[in-house]
This record gives sequence, C-alpha cells and structure tokens, in this order.
Amino acid sequence: MTGHRRRGRLLFPALVVLAGLFIAAGARAEGIRGLFCNTHAEIDAAVELMAAGRSPESAAALMNVDAMRCTYVDAIRYVLAQTVVAGGSGGHTIYRARLTGVEVGGRLVNVSPPAELFFITPDVAQLAALGRDA
Repeated sequence: MTGHRRRGRLLFPALVVLAGLFIAAGARAEGIRGLFCNTHAEIDAAVELMAAGRSPESAAALMNVDAMRCTYVDAIRYVLAQTVVAGGSGGHTIYRARLTGVEVGGRLVNVSPPAELFFITPDVAQLAALGRDA
C-alpha cells in the first residue's frame, strides 16, 4: 500500500472521530449527508445490507466490525471536490469524490491530502450545490 493511500485510509477514521467529538459537544452543521465508505466494494456491501432491510446507520455499523470502513454522515458537512457518478447498486447512485474538508460547527477543517471516498446520499439537490449536476 502506498504512503498516500495509507494516509488516506488512516485519515478517514480520524475525521469521523473528530466530527463525532464536535457533534457530542452540540455542534450542528447543515450539508451533504449520506453513507460514505472508503472503497466502491465497501459501499456496494453496505447497500446490500440496506437492501436487506438495514438502516444506513446499521449498515455502517455492520461494515465497521473489525475496521473503520463506512460512516453515516447526518450532522456535519463534508466538503467534496471532483464528485462523479461511480455506478449504481440496489437502486442507489454511487458517487466518488475527494474529501477536501469537514465543516463542523461553522469551522472548516481542511483534509490534506484529500481522501478519496465513495458515497450514496438522499440529498440529490445538494449535489448541485457541490458543483455536481444530479
């Protein structure tokens, strides 16, 4: 595994923990929400769990049994760049993007280097605000 890819895999769980701390402190932010995973295969597996009746939160928890792979983002804002359609699974459109920052409580925390991730979202209208035509 390259150093860049390894840093990206380590950064994603660290951001989730950081975001969780801000949420626990009562911070609220509006923005894109959805189920985010590290790889296309992981988001496919999470969508399969949802197709079997699991909630997005439950699917993320089941994907994280032995390692941090997915998170359900509903109270923070991920700042994304280069958002593109990466495919579909279980009736959901899967997107690929570069995570460049996390906005929590009005503060922007930059992500450097940007981390690649895959996601599904119920907020199709908000993708247009990110510069992605839905």
